[in-house]
Amino acid sequence: MSFEITKAFVKDFRDGITVRAQQFESRLRGRVRVESGIVGTEASFDHVGKRKPAKRKSRHADTILSDTPHDRRWVGIDVYDDADLIDKPDMVRTLTDPTNSYTRTMTAGYGRLFDEVVMDVAATAAKTGVDGAGTGTINSDHLIVVGGAGLDLTKMLTTSRLLNKAEQGDDRHWAITSQQLTDLLGINQIISSDFNVVKALTNGLVDSFMGFSFVRVENPILKLDGSGDRKTYAWTRDSLLLGFGSDIQGSIDRRPDKNNSTQIFYSADFGAVRMDDNGVVEVICNE
Repeated sequence: MSFEITKAFVKDFRDGITVRAQQFESRLRGRVRVESGIVGTEASFDHVGKRKPAKRKSRHADTILSDTPHDRRWVGIDVYDDADLIDKPDMVRTLTDPTNSYTRTMTAGYGRLFDEVVMDVAATAAKTGVDGAGTGTINSDHLIVVGGAGLDLTKMLTTSRLLNKAEQGDDRHWAITSQQLTDLLGINQIISSDFNVVKALTNGLVDSFMGFSFVRVENPILKLDGSGDRKTYAWTRDSLLLGFGSDIQGSIDRRPDKNNSTQIFYSADFGAVRMDDNGVVEVICNE
């Protein structure tokens, strides 16, 4: 039961309930690979590695066969629920039905959670192999240390070089916070050449520089490390996977066991995994 609703009780007529400012939608879901229809608590996804043709050395030679390298990644699926009760007397005392406000904040919570789960797996060990017994780790040179600096041009150039060297695609994204946004707007090269484009970030829009599409998210989606520095991540779309057993599903029901209170219930079944160790770069920025 929501005991917090008592804060909205009134003694005279007031406006309706206002939803406090917050991130309402997932900002990363459209920037990663999304798979749906997963059954069970885990699912595997395969991708193949590089091949090189063999030179034929004589006429009518035997066909040269070589194994195609396979990599299997496992995504763990967890169920996340959110529910609350609205008592009928509460609706009378608040002079408004808070159901819409509650449902809006619940779905907003899932949007932020999607982003947090994706960022949590960006650089952590991934389960690999036929049965998930192996471990895949991000390449050590894809971990860019803080170096006492925020997000600067050197870190951006290094990140771009690492992804280029690994032959990663052009669909590149970078999750930052408001502090890294401030850092970006202080880089002379950006101010002088693309200021009118990048300043759109200050209006909450996603824009690009140096081949990266920047998206702003805040704590705890992008976490601070033990030294108080921020871990940011750059990646290519197919390098991170968000898998769904079931997407967000909600219901509003009457609960006879709770004196006919209205129950708002939401649930989703999902998880994430890093698919390509070469497609993600962790960049630590001083704040």
